[in-house]
Amino acid sequence: MQRDPEESTSKKHGWSRSLTTMVRIRCKGPNWQFLERCDYGCSFSEEGLPDCFGRWVSFADTNACQILKKRQQCFKKAGVVHAEDLAHGQVSDLRPLQVGDFGIVVGEDGSIVIAEVITIYSKTGGKNGKHAHVDNAVNIGAVSNIAVQLFEYSFNTQFRALTKATSAFQTHNFALLPSVQFLCLLRHKPHSASGPFGAITVDMHVQDLPLFRELQRSKAQIHAALKLFRKRGAKGKSAAEADEDGVVE
Repeated sequence: MQRDPEESTSKKHGWSRSLTTMVRIRCKGPNWQFLERCDYGCSFSEEGLPDCFGRWVSFADTNACQILKKRQQCFKKAGVVHAEDLAHGQVSDLRPLQVGDFGIVVGEDGSIVIAEVITIYSKTGGKNGKHAHVDNAVNIGAVSNIAVQLFEYSFNTQFRALTKATSAFQTHNFALLPSVQFLCLLRHKPHSASGPFGAITVDMHVQDLPLFRELQRSKAQIHAALKLFRKRGAKGKSAAEADEDGVVE
């Protein structure tokens, strides 16, 4: 009989129920073990489990590691600037992705914009896994979709909530984006302000602006990287589809 790790190991070590990228090794017996971090945000054990225990690694957590690795490969191959930072989206244990955060994203129309995170979703492993809301994530590869509000560049450090795509309707622009389109977190949270007639603008920190402009200039390379990421593998599945089956090429 297997114990719920939230009822045993997590209480022992004081870990929260929020999404982590710790790979879990599940034993045939009642033991669970949480592992130390690997290079891609997942984990490997410093002390191996006893030989008498069979073990398997959670599909969802393994895929988070593999998806992160594929992000890195695609951004590098496409020649995107700051590929190393975009590989993990500047998301980590020290700086988790949370609701209310701002990041640089690829909008639904392919434009490079900034976005405020409204909801984060993670998909459980296996073909019939479900997308579930999580409070935060320490690995962008473990995130399936992100609901965001988009802000379009206006001038200087100003971004407007009323984008070209929705200006005819005088409404704000919201989107549900796959995590690969979330390029990176902003290092500083922008300041929001309300203008005439309810117009909302955000003022990006001056230290984040150079990165945004560089990514804007690299839009063609970023689109190429996204195309590579979605390219079907030897089994005829894209990375997102393979994730649903518990395997990433």
